[in-house]
Amino acid sequence: MTRALVKLHRGKGKHLFFSKKNQVLLRLESYLERDYALRLEFDDDVISYCCQPETCHTDRGQRTPDFLVKRSNERFEYIEVHLASRVDDEYRARMKYFNDYIYAKSRRTFLLVTDEDMNKVASKNLDFLYEYKSLGFSYELSNLPEELSLAMLIHYFEESSMSRNNAHAAALSTIADAIYAFDMKEILSHSTLLKRN
Repeated sequence: MTRALVKLHRGKGKHLFFSKKNQVLLRLESYLERDYALRLEFDDDVISYCCQPETCHTDRGQRTPDFLVKRSNERFEYIEVHLASRVDDEYRARMKYFNDYIYAKSRRTFLLVTDEDMNKVASKNLDFLYEYKSLGFSYELSNLPEELSLAMLIHYFEESSMSRNNAHAAALSTIADAIYAFDMKEILSHSTLLKRN
């Protein structure tokens, strides 16, 4: 006779991710959660967030959300990140019930986000730019045009007597720090058109 295996509690993160926004190492359970954490890092409306924050109880069971997010308007929201291929009508109905119940009790929303809600190209861009976020470069951008290519921005920093590596990092940092923006649905390249925010 064999005994049944017990499913261990969530929170046993397999993917380590350092949050610059929270200044803490997070244990995430999937690459999908990491993709969502990157979005939170770049979202100026997000003050802070944590993963697997607490178990939410309802009269129909319990659920541990993937994230608890604090927004700039002091609003909190729970986020459940899931593969769209594993979300059916029954699962959506359960999530809606959780949202309605939790909101009635705590005024916190309980939202479902799927991989279909997160553009894959944007995820790659955010992943690439993350190492350049908050590097602490000081920028003199008053002479720069409202629009230019990434190659032109790198050249600008090279002209200001930066080494090629530092000029490249400084240019990417202006994008990561939201001084310049581009269409995140397109892969960032030297010819990408950047626009001042």
